[in-house]
This record gives sequence, structure tokens and C-alpha cells, in this order.
Amino acid sequence: MTVLKSVKIGERRVSAVFVADGAVEKYRMTAPLWEKFSLSEGDEVDDATFSEVRRASAMSEAVTAAGRIVEVSPQSEIGLARKLARRGFDREIAKYAAAALSKAGVLNEKRDAEAYADAAARRKKWGPARITAELMAKGYPAAVAKAAPLSVPEEEYRAALRERIKSRCPSGQVTEKERATLFSSLSRYGFSGGEIRREAETMLTVIYDDENE
Repeated sequence: MTVLKSVKIGERRVSAVFVADGAVEKYRMTAPLWEKFSLSEGDEVDDATFSEVRRASAMSEAVTAAGRIVEVSPQSEIGLARKLARRGFDREIAKYAAAALSKAGVLNEKRDAEAYADAAARRKKWGPARITAELMAKGYPAAVAKAAPLSVPEEEYRAALRERIKSRCPSGQVTEKERATLFSSLSRYGFSGGEIRREAETMLTVIYDDENE
């Protein structure tokens, strides 16, 4: 038999103490989740209801954990649910918590993806394709991941690409072989062949082997 021994109802959270088969169990949850149970101190609680109380408590705990994760770094809804699942939360409860933060406006995938794209272009010197791939790997929807790089001014990408070229070829001269290797490397950072050729033509002088002259 399970009995609700005591309950403390705050403005936003509720703390409830149950005695289940002689053992004391304490649970915390948000006030809205508690309201659906309509329980008072001294009430006997059937197994199905007590199971729902435990689940509601886990849901509240997951939402709290989700909020802490988002405080550290922006997350996609899918990515946040994955992190919660890795921390031991039931997958469905993890999805619930991520969706709850999205509904509350704490998560804003479009805003956060655009902020990520801008930072990646300026700090990591990545091109649009690399940024899109990274956003998709983080769980952002394809449409959001593809649109976010478009919010970054083209000049930021050009500056990032020029900086990478200058870093790899400080002398401004490359052999044909080095040029091919450079193009391959820059493409892995998310720059297109056209973007690379445009900047390389203005920044680099290609040194040809005698046999190719």
C-alpha cells in the first residue's frame, strides 16, 4: 500500500513524500504536473497513479537538466533529447523535456543555428557546406541547417577563406601539386570549388614544373 504522507506546494514546484510498503520515497515536480493527480495528504495511492507520479517527477527532473544544458550551449531539440538520454533519462521523457523547452521558447533552432553559423565562419573559418553538415550532425532539421549559413554575410566567408589560404601559403606561391592539395583541404572546410578558385587566383602564383611549361 502507498500513502501520500506529506506534500509541500510552492508557486512553481511541489515536493511530495510517499510511504510505499513501509519505505519513504520523495518526489519533486512542477505544479502543473502535480495538479492532475488531485491528491491530498493521507490519501491512499494505487499502483498506476504512483507510477505516474514517479514518471511526472522524472519529467520535471529532465526539464531541469535540459535547462542546465541549454545554459551552457545552444542545442537543437533532437540534440538536446540525445544528451538527456545519454545522461540516463528514458528516451520518451528526454523527448518530452526537449519539446517542453522548445515550446517555452528556450530553444529556438533558427536563432541558435544562425548564431552557430556566424561564429563558425568567424572563429573556425568554416565555409557554408561544413557549417550545414555540422548543424545536421547536431540534430538541427535539414531546412534549418541549410538556411542558417545563408544568414552570414558573404564577406565573412571570403575573409575566412582568405585567412586559410594565407595561413597555408604565406609566400603566396605554390606548385601545381601543392595547389591541388590546398584545394582539397579547403573543400573539407566547406568552401566550394568556385569560391576557392576565385580567391586563389587573386592570392597565389602557381609555379609550374619545367616539363609543364
